[in-house]
Amino acid sequence: MDRSELIGKSKILVGILALATLFVLGLSGYFWSSWQNAATSKQGGVEAVANLLTVNQNLSQRLSSLQENLAALQSEVQTLAQEKDQLDQEIIEIETEVNLLRSQKYYLADVLDWYNQQYLYPRPPLNCLDITLSCPNRTGARDVGYMADAYAKATGNPIPQSCEVASADRFLRWASLQSRMYEVTPEKMGWVPFSSVFTNILFGPDHAPDQPGYLGSLGYELRYPLVPGTWPFQELHTTINAYSVEQDPEPKDGVLQTVELDCGIQGTVYQASKVDETKQIVFDFGTINANVKLKYFYKDLSEAIPILIQAANVIIHDFTIGW
Repeated sequence: MDRSELIGKSKILVGILALATLFVLGLSGYFWSSWQNAATSKQGGVEAVANLLTVNQNLSQRLSSLQENLAALQSEVQTLAQEKDQLDQEIIEIETEVNLLRSQKYYLADVLDWYNQQYLYPRPPLNCLDITLSCPNRTGARDVGYMADAYAKATGNPIPQSCEVASADRFLRWASLQSRMYEVTPEKMGWVPFSSVFTNILFGPDHAPDQPGYLGSLGYELRYPLVPGTWPFQELHTTINAYSVEQDPEPKDGVLQTVELDCGIQGTVYQASKVDETKQIVFDFGTINANVKLKYFYKDLSEAIPILIQAANVIIHDFTIGW
């Protein structure tokens, strides 16, 4: 092999070796870069896992706290439910007792009334015009309200009373021409027990069949010398209308003012007529409509209003003493 051929082969081998070296260097660089990227990714992954573990730990603690709170609330709800059941049972027992006492009270009143009509005074004496001490027969059990008031005055023990208003049917059960229950009388007003009965009427449902729910009415009118030196007697009229349903108030002319009555009931004062100086108070409670008229009262309205308020409260009193 001559020198020129040997030099040519050497150049080829050098070229091949150079190419191999470049290849190896390139491959090494690739693997080095890949290793660095892998190392970097591994480090980021470790940090991400660490963050997730921290979040998971926080959530676990929060969940544990919420579960404890939930268990405490569930226990409290169970305790309150037991207390509610106990209170409901107590309410039922109290309502049962109240109904029993109310029925006993009504039963007693009914027995007194029956006994009075059967054995004592079935008819009041004709010469008695009002319930006074001079008319003992008119103070019998038929007028339980009068008996209760008389007892309260004699003993100083007030009548147990609330603002529970008697129903319309209970009112009709005790409204009577032989008693002054639900009516405004001189004695109930604290005046000298003297008066002249002008009219005393009791109507049933046939009196006003066209009025929806109408059950009946009680009317009582008396004359009393409230203003000496004027018209001989002032007239005081009690009117009570009972219905099975509440009535819409009818608009009227002559409204002067509204006043507060007992048991939170509101009354409306009217000036009905200038001819006879009629001053009137109208008030409603439940299914009862009532009014009191004061006629021939020749004084200022400011002096009439206290009388009308007192008279209205007399009626409310009789509706709330439980008979």
